[in-house]
Amino acid sequence: MKRLSVKLNLTAAAPLLDIVKAAADGLCDRPAVPLCPDVIEEDLREILLEELLHGQRSDLARFLSLFDHDFFSDGTVVFHESNAEPILRACAAVRLHLWSRYLKELTPEQWNSESADPEDLDPAVKSPQLCFFFLTSLQELILAHLTGAAPVGEGEVSF
Repeated sequence: MKRLSVKLNLTAAAPLLDIVKAAADGLCDRPAVPLCPDVIEEDLREILLEELLHGQRSDLARFLSLFDHDFFSDGTVVFHESNAEPILRACAAVRLHLWSRYLKELTPEQWNSESADPEDLDPAVKSPQLCFFFLTSLQELILAHLTGAAPVGEGEVSF
């Protein structure tokens, strides 16, 4: 089974995890992507919404469980093939939440992570944008690892 270990700087990661936790709390009773009420029949909408929220809560809980006591002792989080898909979905849900709540008014220049100096970011969106970039990087690492772009076996990456 493939395994990916990611070593994070605890000082940098802790505030980002606070944002992820707050977003997960906000997503507890609402989907990251709203349902289209005029496309889905009313009787099915309630069932679909409950299934969607159940899956979203489960994915977010699985993602947050990776950042446990062991993580805070050495800064390492481990992804396996068995938890990759729920983690990808959880990251996507939080990114959608951050975008819709804080980031949708940013210009394309402000979105360019390669040229974004954290000190130049608007303080109102600095933390959500850095969290968005962090989650994007995690998703990219997981996708590369699962698609065979990463070596088979164990991998380690540091942030």
